Amino acid sequence: GYKRSGSVDLLLSLPLPPLVFIIGKWMSGAFVLLAMLLLTFPMVVTIAFLGQPDWGVVVSGYFGATLLLCSLYAVAILAAAICKEKVSAFLLGIAMVLGLLVCDIERSLLIFLPDQLEQLLSYSYVLSPRYWFREIVSGDVTLASMIYFILLSLVSLTIASLQFAALRQPTYGNTLAI
Repeated sequence: GYKRSGSVDLLLSLPLPPLVFIIGKWMSGAFVLLAMLLLTFPMVVTIAFLGQPDWGVVVSGYFGATLLLCSLYAVAILAAAICKEKVSAFLLGIAMVLGLLVCDIERSLLIFLPDQLEQLLSYSYVLSPRYWFREIVSGDVTLASMIYFILLSLVSLTIASLQFAALRQPTYGNTLAI
């Protein structure tokens, strides 16, 4: 939608690398998402008033939710960079996020698959943000879980910046020689 409105012309005329634009868009969206997550804090205060919560699990839950929101927003930015239309970007973003979430297949469902596919999919859980999020929320914040979310964000934002850089490339279409 940026191309049709003409707002991309200003962005493309600036002498900054495309990664700066993508990181800026991601940071601003992540800030809004984290502000929304912060609005859930009164629930924590209410739970603390009513009982004795495990503060380690509460803090790790907020940390995991922060990592999950920021990384899935990076995947959504990648979907928006790939597609030209807003509706198709929305649908591709949903498909990409659901595809990542479905990688965490329950082991009981694997018995219906052929043996070779069952062996391959038995390790697919490491691709799912659901698996790493559950690990963090349980209070077990590991380096592997943080690296997963950081890599998911970095890979998505890098590919999105490469897609955005492709807009800067001149198109040699049908030109008329005068």
